[in-house]
Amino acid sequence: MTPKFRSAIQLICISLLLAVTALAQQKTAAKAAASGAIPKVEFERYTLPNGLDVILHVDRKLPIVHVNQWYHVGSKNERVGRTGFAHLFEHEMFQGSKNVPGEYFDAVEKAGANVGEGGVNGTTNNDRTNYFATVPSGSLEYLLWVEADRLATLPEAMSQEKLDEQRAVVRNERRQGLENTPYGRFYTLILENLHPAGHPYSWSVIGSHEDLMAASLEDVRDFFRRYYTPNNLTLTIAGDFDPAEAKTLVAKYFGGLQAGPALDRPQRYMPVLEGEKIIEVMDRVPQERTYFAWPTPAYFDKGDADLDLASLILTDGLSSRLNKNLVYDKQLASNVTSFNNGMEISGFFVVNATARPGASLAEIEKSVTEEIARLAKNGPSAEEVDRAKTKWEYNFVTGLERIGGFGGKADLLGQYNTFLGDPGKFDADVQRYRSATAASIKEAVSKYLDTRNRVLLRFHPEVSARAAADTLDRTKAPAIAADRRFVTPEVKSAKLDNGMTVYVVERHDLPKVAVSFATKAGTITDPAGKEGVAHLATTTIDLGTKTRKALEIEDALGDLGTEVAAR
Repeated sequence: MTPKFRSAIQLICISLLLAVTALAQQKTAAKAAASGAIPKVEFERYTLPNGLDVILHVDRKLPIVHVNQWYHVGSKNERVGRTGFAHLFEHEMFQGSKNVPGEYFDAVEKAGANVGEGGVNGTTNNDRTNYFATVPSGSLEYLLWVEADRLATLPEAMSQEKLDEQRAVVRNERRQGLENTPYGRFYTLILENLHPAGHPYSWSVIGSHEDLMAASLEDVRDFFRRYYTPNNLTLTIAGDFDPAEAKTLVAKYFGGLQAGPALDRPQRYMPVLEGEKIIEVMDRVPQERTYFAWPTPAYFDKGDADLDLASLILTDGLSSRLNKNLVYDKQLASNVTSFNNGMEISGFFVVNATARPGASLAEIEKSVTEEIARLAKNGPSAEEVDRAKTKWEYNFVTGLERIGGFGGKADLLGQYNTFLGDPGKFDADVQRYRSATAASIKEAVSKYLDTRNRVLLRFHPEVSARAAADTLDRTKAPAIAADRRFVTPEVKSAKLDNGMTVYVVERHDLPKVAVSFATKAGTITDPAGKEGVAHLATTTIDLGTKTRKALEIEDALGDLGTEVAAR
C-alpha cells in the first residue's frame, strides 16, 4: 500500500470514527427528542362540491411546488378475470389527454419537472394509485391544468393503439420484474397461497398475461368512469405557493368536473391459516432461498406498528436477531430480511433468508423458527425496543424533509386522508410506535407469527359522459409564471487545529442532525494492480476497529437510529 493511499485511508477512518463519536455524544439529546414533540405539519383540508378532497401544505424552503394525487383504487378493486387493470390504467394516464396530446412527461418537463422516481412518477399498489410531479412554483397553474385535463378528458384521448402499446409495456414489466428476475415470483406466490381464492389480495398488482390480453378498450373506459372521479381523489399541493391562489386554481380546473358513482369499500378481511403450507419452486436462481409468510392486521389496526418494530428487531442491521444468528455467528445465510406490510383490509409479514453455498436450508428454517419462537415467548429486550423505535422515528422524521416523492409530506397527507379519512394523523402515527412496549411486541409476534400456521416458500436452483357538463375551455394552456426567489442557506465555516475544515448549515424545522465527511481520496488513489481497494475500504470500515467490534459499532449507531454510509 502506498504512503499516499495509506494516509488517505487513515483520514477516512479518522473521519468516520469522529462521526461515530459525535453521534454517540448526541445520544442523550436524540432520546429526548424521540420522546418529545412531534414535528408539526400544518395543512388545510377542504372538499369541493363534487367530492374532491384538497389538502394544502406550505413549505417555503425551496421555490418549488409538488402536486400529489391519490386515487382510492388499486388491484383489490379488480375482479377475477380482469386483474392488472389498476396498473394498466396508470400507464394509460401518461399517454396524453384531449388538450395535452402526446406524452405526459413531455408536458411536465416543459414546466420544469425532472422526470424520475422523485420528481414525476405514478405508482399502483393493492389499495391506491398515486401520481405526483414537482415543478418550479411558477408552473403550478400549468401543472394543475395538465392534471385536471387528464381527469376530464382522458377517455376521449384513449385509442386501441395506445391500449395495445401500454398492454405490451405492462406485460414486459411483468416478464422483467416477475418472471425473468431471480426469486421474482415470490410476491405473487405468497399472495396466492396466503389468501383464499377470491380474496382481493390474492392476485398480484401487475395481473396475469391472460387478463391483460382480455382487456378491451371499453373495459378500460369503464374502469376510468367508475374510479377516476373527483370524489375518489385526494389532491395535495405542497411547497412554496399562495394558498388563496391555489384554491382559485383548483376550483377553476377541477371544480367543473362531475362526481362519479358512490363506491363500496371492501371490509376488513384477514385470512386465517390452518397448518403450514409449503411451496417448492425450482427456478433459475443462484442460491437457495426460503420465505416465511403470515397474515397480519390491516394498516393502523392494533398490532400493525408492533410488527413493524418486530421486523426491525429481527433483521435490521448486522446485530439484529436473525442477522447475528444466521449471517454473523453461524454463517449459514448471505442475508436475511423481513417486512410487515399493513394494507387497507389486511396485511402480511414476510421473512426471507438466502442460503450460503453449501448451507442447509433446513437448518436455516430451524434457526428462523426458533428465533421467532423465542421472541414470541420472551419478548424483546428493553434495548431492542428502544433501538427499533429510534430507527423507525428517525426514518419517519427524515421523510418529513421532503415535500414530495415516496414517503414525503405530501405522500403522507394523501395516504392518511385516503385510508383514515384524516390527513392529520402524523401525531397518531408516531404515538402508536412510541406507545409500543416489549409486552405489546411479544403479544403481536405470539399472536400473528405462529410457527405452526404459515406459508413456507422455498426456491431451489434448477438442475440444469362527464365532459358535457364541464364549461371550462380546457384547450388554452395557461402561461408558466416566473420562478419564485430562492435564498440560499447561510454556510458557516471554521478550521480545526488539525487542519480539518468544518461547514455548518442550520435549519431548525426537524429535530435531526446530518454529519458528512469528504476526503480527497478515492479510486484515483488505488495502487496499480489493486484497483478497488478504496471501495473495499469504505465498505468494510464499520466492520470493526482496534477499540470497537463490528456489532458494538452497529449497536451504537442503532441506538441513535442511524448508520454510517461511506461511498
